[in-house]
Amino acid sequence: MPSRSTRPLRRHPRRVLRSRTPFVSVILAALLATAAVSGLARAGDPKTPLGKWMKPNMGAPLAGEDYDALKKSLDLVAGKTPKGDYPQWSAMATAGSAAAAKQDLKAVKASCKQCHDAYKDKYIKDFPDQPFP
Repeated sequence: MPSRSTRPLRRHPRRVLRSRTPFVSVILAALLATAAVSGLARAGDPKTPLGKWMKPNMGAPLAGEDYDALKKSLDLVAGKTPKGDYPQWSAMATAGSAAAAKQDLKAVKASCKQCHDAYKDKYIKDFPDQPFP
């Protein structure tokens, strides 16, 4: 009879499955959670070049209260009114720029909200691929 050390190790298939099931379950759950979070992140991504430009040029300065960068970006947006029915575009951006010059964060945010409420969906529909700036 061969010694224990030279004898091949044989495991019962059910024991192998039972011992690995928790590990496989954890890995599968982590992969599914990652996929779900990735899908949510993509849903919130900007849909236009303007939106992609706004993230680093307006969103980041707004979060960091960088009023000089906000003023510069809002002045640029004010000068780039899209063709069509966007009558208050420039005025809203100019108001935001003036608020940034005064370092009035609440007024800057109000200007952004006013413009987004009025034009964001329309702009996405009208100009999905319009280069900006």
